[in-house]
Amino acid sequence: MILSLTWLVELVGCGHDGKARQREERSVLEVVHQPIPQPMVGARPFKPDSTMTSGAMPSDGDRMIPPVGIGVPPRGQPQLPRKTINARSLAATDAPLAPEVDETSPYPVVPVAEDDGELGLPLVLGGAGEKALTHFRAAMARTERKEHQTRAIFFGASHVASDWFTGEVRDQLQRRFGDAGHGFVLPARPWRTYRHLNVWSSSNWKKWTSDKVYVADTEIKRLGLMGTYVESEDAAAFGAVGSYRGRGIGRKVSRFQLFYEQRPDGGSMRVLIDGKLRETLATQAEDFRPAIAEYEVPDGSHQLRIEVVGDGPVRIFGTTLERDAPGVIVDTAGINGSRIRYQMLWDRAYFEAFLTARKPDLIVLAYGTNESGDDTPIENYAEELGAVIERAQEIVPDASCLLIGPTDRPIRTPEGIYVDRPRTRQVAETQDKVAAAYGCAFVDMVAFQGGALSMPAWVANDPPLAAPDHIHLTRKGYQRFAGRLVDTLLGETRPASVP
Repeated sequence: MILSLTWLVELVGCGHDGKARQREERSVLEVVHQPIPQPMVGARPFKPDSTMTSGAMPSDGDRMIPPVGIGVPPRGQPQLPRKTINARSLAATDAPLAPEVDETSPYPVVPVAEDDGELGLPLVLGGAGEKALTHFRAAMARTERKEHQTRAIFFGASHVASDWFTGEVRDQLQRRFGDAGHGFVLPARPWRTYRHLNVWSSSNWKKWTSDKVYVADTEIKRLGLMGTYVESEDAAAFGAVGSYRGRGIGRKVSRFQLFYEQRPDGGSMRVLIDGKLRETLATQAEDFRPAIAEYEVPDGSHQLRIEVVGDGPVRIFGTTLERDAPGVIVDTAGINGSRIRYQMLWDRAYFEAFLTARKPDLIVLAYGTNESGDDTPIENYAEELGAVIERAQEIVPDASCLLIGPTDRPIRTPEGIYVDRPRTRQVAETQDKVAAAYGCAFVDMVAFQGGALSMPAWVANDPPLAAPDHIHLTRKGYQRFAGRLVDTLLGETRPASVP
């Protein structure tokens, strides 16, 4: 049992009164918190080696792009192949990882394949194929019958962090199958550009500090579910999230969760809902451990606010907004500049506790664009990818898994000519093979775009479907990908071009 709690809740007003806060009114509310037990699965420890921390590996900060996907066959279903990926097993495959190409020569632009006059081709599942999504599709069928909440979590770099394609996936699935809530959201921004679409939020984020894995890091960090946190001991620091105030989905919530850390020097925070104090939550404990507090409210529009007391550091890993109703929940857990190997530097005890609590039916790993600019040996990359998938499958063995490959990322020569980047093909082909070995599905974004060197056409499209950096898509481009991805996840084919 991860958490035990009992309470009765009254609907309260939205105004925040300082005197009422000092009185610490609890009414009939009783909340019982328990730390999350330390995990439990005996996975092999992961020790970064010198190839992962080589000084030759370029750091591109927060500019590059990433990936999605993980999962495992449901119990009772035929087991998909699963084996360890290493340099020897990859060398034994039929085809080379990538053709030998002279990267300096000016290759002509490959004509972009089109579908109904629109850029963005239907997706073809690689890796373990359709069987890899058996559990997720069964969960969606139960959701369609109003019997289940289907949960998906997307990990990745800037493609995911923007929430543009994940937000569109969330919107399309919730409009069709039901709005079960917006899922995981940070209550204060860990960096200026953090966002989650269609969720109300407010914070004085500069009074919070945060951390994540950087390219030269080798030490394990206590980073929680998403690979980051917000922390403060400033008595003026606050963060707040709430139901969407506009039209459409996201306008109701019936349960908040708060993911936080208990620690020897931990401080306290006031938890307010709709402006009324629910409790002053102390985080001090004998040791460092993950914990969850949960607060129920009548289904409707509500806001959760966290205020740091100032008696010690408070570390928050995120909040969730959910409803007690059948439907779909899509968690967005993307960090700009990330690589897949960074996940193995997230403390396993924290990651396992929070991922188990999310109960995902689908895990998506959308990394690879940043790795396409690195020079780590591709065999090492395969092993790193396999280690991340294996850990996720050990933690949530029933979840389906999906890998999303890098976007087309051409190289611009000094003469202004765009040429192919062979490393992108290597990364995508490696993801395809590793996905097959671990029973995951794989989606090739370069193929979706029309093939190698298709990115310039997406940039030049009217309206533009890709950004001038020739790495990221525009919001409209991501929406187009999301439409194709939803079709693929559900096993459907959209007859008309994606709007």
